Amino acid sequence: LPIWMEKLQVKGKLTDKIKSLSKGNQQKIQLISSIAHNPDIVVFDEPFTGLDPVNAKLLESVVKEQIKQDKIVIFSSHQMNYIEEFCDDILIMKNGEIMITGNIKQIKQSYQRDKLKIESKDAKKIKADYKDQTELQDSTNLVFKMESADQKQKVMQKLVKEYDIDSIGVLEPTLNDIFVEYAGDEKEIAEIEKLKEEERA
Repeated sequence: LPIWMEKLQVKGKLTDKIKSLSKGNQQKIQLISSIAHNPDIVVFDEPFTGLDPVNAKLLESVVKEQIKQDKIVIFSSHQMNYIEEFCDDILIMKNGEIMITGNIKQIKQSYQRDKLKIESKDAKKIKADYKDQTELQDSTNLVFKMESADQKQKVMQKLVKEYDIDSIGVLEPTLNDIFVEYAGDEKEIAEIEKLKEEERA
């Protein structure tokens, strides 16, 4: 235990009561108690809740270390950035019911791939030339809607030839988008879409 406490920079003594520690240190102790005996299966349940960026980085390194040791790691969280970073497969539940399960990459690729994400200093020019097919995100980023996903290579080559493009690729849904789609209700989804529209305006 002392080695783990030093590694995770736990502020306290072995004799301290858990409830006397800060929330961040309590999180660290919970993590230590789940891995100190070197189990083959590790379950992390919202391990980053309430942590500042420095402590979150410390815990990230521990999670990655467990994964590298080929352990079975089950990670439960509402923070999609961590799920995307650590997990290959996901399971999304709503009210105790499994809504979707599978490999993250395969799930993303199953969505219609008829939109391109483009970063270019010519974003406004592209928008002006392709009014009905584009959606400006900000001054240098936009989404280009193709008539068909089969046109991907042809459209990308044409755009790269005509404009100064920094990056271009298929727009895939984020894991956050997928979570909202399957775990959110219609009212929540509508509210999120409204906020997105207001941000673009």
